[in-house]
Amino acid sequence: MLEIVPTGVDKWVGMQTLLGHLDVPHRALMAVGDGMNDLQLVANAGVGVAVGNAVPAVKDAAAYTASRTNHEGGVAEAFERRHMSLWAGRNACCSYASCPVLFRKSA
Repeated sequence: MLEIVPTGVDKWVGMQTLLGHLDVPHRALMAVGDGMNDLQLVANAGVGVAVGNAVPAVKDAAAYTASRTNHEGGVAEAFERRHMSLWAGRNACCSYASCPVLFRKSA
């Protein structure tokens, strides 16, 4: 796959814009990635996760590397692990009150 983007533009730049519009701190973001186009996003998120088949640079930047690849449920593994740590009160980046976007109750 070939991805072409303008110099200085990557997923992290776009995410910063979105987080700013939503008034959500970057520490409340969990990002999962595998390729170099995900590197800055994973490196700057509050919780950066690499899937098992991620390139070494993304794995190095991540706080956690899933044991499964993106084809084997690595993203689900990351969310399951994060969900369990939040409920257990460990490594919680935010609470319901401070992070309504991530913990919004359904209407």
